[in-house]
Amino acid sequence: MKKNETKKKPQTKKEVIKKEVKIVRTGVSRTERRIVVPGEKIAEGMDFLPSHGTYRLGENIHSKLIGLLDTQGRVVKVTPLAGVYKPMRGDSVIGQINNCVGTGWVININAAHEAFLKDKEAMPSYSDTRIDPAKFYKEHDVIHTKIINVSNNDSSIHLGMRGREFRKLDPGVLVIIPPTKIPRLIGKQGSMINTVKDATNTRILVGQNGVVHVSGEPENVMKAVRAIKKIDKYAHTRGLTGRIEKMLGDKK
Repeated sequence: MKKNETKKKPQTKKEVIKKEVKIVRTGVSRTERRIVVPGEKIAEGMDFLPSHGTYRLGENIHSKLIGLLDTQGRVVKVTPLAGVYKPMRGDSVIGQINNCVGTGWVININAAHEAFLKDKEAMPSYSDTRIDPAKFYKEHDVIHTKIINVSNNDSSIHLGMRGREFRKLDPGVLVIIPPTKIPRLIGKQGSMINTVKDATNTRILVGQNGVVHVSGEPENVMKAVRAIKKIDKYAHTRGLTGRIEKMLGDKK
């Protein structure tokens, strides 16, 4: 060894761990939305906090399900690629009336159980309560409504129509996609859904339950439906907005 050379000081265990955490943090903080599978290790170190769809094993965080890895600062979560809609109080949903009973309507909201809309929750406060519910809404009508109560096991779901945005919808086409992909369909500050609306000149209403209502001229509606299905299929990929813009710019 030469005189001027000094022996390199070995790293302490603490410094090594700190370095490893820094490398992992850089990796999981990217905007890349990669698919992970159950049991896969997705983060190392106690700096990270497990959230929805994840669990901690020792100092590592693993995925509970098949989905998209998503990190927000120190919080790591996995959004499932598919699954049945789990109703939550306050959710805005689109449903179709299956049946009319004596005190209201039974409605399909794309959940494991049907929902119920009581007549007093659907009719204006000034309406005569003796009005036959069958004359207010009928079977197969599609409505935009709100979940006002859900039981612990989701078997009892009650809906309400109080609010100017909640109403019976005009004739249109219903598209059903996994509820977990609704944020991708809407985009940041509504960018993706507005791109589809503007390019197709259609009216699109998106329910948090994965049901999308599209209305307008038939040709435009079908173009919008194709775009929505493409967003559903490729929701986990990069550059999707550009591909949708290109698709909608093509003459079909």
